[in-house]
Amino acid sequence: MAYRLACDLPGVLAGFAAVEAVPAIDCARLRPLDVEIIAQRHDRYLTIRNGLARKSMEGWVEPTVQATVRTWRRLDGCGPRPVVRHGTATVKTWACADGTRLQYALYSGGGHRWPPDATPLIARLFATPRLRRV
Repeated sequence: MAYRLACDLPGVLAGFAAVEAVPAIDCARLRPLDVEIIAQRHDRYLTIRNGLARKSMEGWVEPTVQATVRTWRRLDGCGPRPVVRHGTATVKTWACADGTRLQYALYSGGGHRWPPDATPLIARLFATPRLRRV
């Protein structure tokens, strides 16, 4: 639903977080906004990497999480190199147009559930000042 709102209401949201989800729509036009994408490597409902057999639901073939990150990097006008941190997740943060950020956190665990430290990760992204594009 967060992807849908961001695409259908450009300029209304300042940002959104999507946990264990990929968009079910195409989004061609968007104003830059802060985006947090969180996934777990062994989620049985999502395909993480490109090149793997993608999951489908009711005949609709889902994009991979990597493809979703790539699409939002393009839509948000993000720089080529992320800042990478390692901890309970590998977290990549790109500086994007208008000072917005795209952050992608991939946890090594599995399951289709909210990761234990996802809430503080999301809160930190939206509470910190915006980055400058490098």
